[in-house]
Amino acid sequence: MPPRVVPPRLHAILARESDRAIVVARVRATLTCTVGWDRRRDAFEVGQWVKARVYEARCDLSPDGVHFVYFAFDGRRVARGESEAYTAVSRTPHLKAVAFWPFDDTWYGGGLFLDDRTLWARGAEGRSPTSRFRVVATAPGATSPTTEDRGVYYPRLRRDGWTKTGQTTIGTKGHHDVGVFEKPAGHGLVLVKHHHGTAGPRREGRGCYYEEHALVARDGTRTERPDWEWADVDAPRRRVVYASGGRLWAAPVTRSGLGDARCLFDATTLQYASLEAPY
Repeated sequence: MPPRVVPPRLHAILARESDRAIVVARVRATLTCTVGWDRRRDAFEVGQWVKARVYEARCDLSPDGVHFVYFAFDGRRVARGESEAYTAVSRTPHLKAVAFWPFDDTWYGGGLFLDDRTLWARGAEGRSPTSRFRVVATAPGATSPTTEDRGVYYPRLRRDGWTKTGQTTIGTKGHHDVGVFEKPAGHGLVLVKHHHGTAGPRREGRGCYYEEHALVARDGTRTERPDWEWADVDAPRRRVVYASGGRLWAAPVTRSGLGDARCLFDATTLQYASLEAPY
């Protein structure tokens, strides 16, 4: 019997002041590809591959979509006398660093853009200053003591128009918690995001952090979308965009609800290649 194949896990970040976006495709546990996305034309450009774990929830895109801050773990670096983890800033959609901060663990790291040239690089305060960006010690809505993904991801969600409406714990031992966020999608439709954090058993293909989604109509009708591993509202185009089954999809928001979805990008066809950044 052939081994089961988990499709690439996709997470996208939409630029706040341009039509650019970036897709982080986790093809295998330690193999990641970045893909540039022109949302106006729905055109895609493969950036670069890295044989490392990129923590997509700790990443961000500058408002103009030109720069990408990300946090990665590569255990092979230790054998070379280098840090096993790092925060880097690159030029979208590539991964070649134009600013770099090493880390000895994965508790912190990552960052948020306050504007095109101002960056909160979590855990890098006061270290290795860069002339390309102004690095600040705090970011609006960020709680520095919060480690791992939520310390960066929750402030990013709030900044980008999501409202946190709840926090629950599943089970009696407190090892599985769920943050609930909502975002208006238009025509009375609301997109609901459930961000799970767990150290317990989970379905194949899901890490200790994963997402599920739902849609709530104007009349209160709720439609669960547990297969949507990432979703957001592309407001200028009046649509919901989401990832499912290793593919990126878009569905228009109409007065009668969510329209028929179409596939924008199929990451299941991605093949590793050693690509150079053009800078």
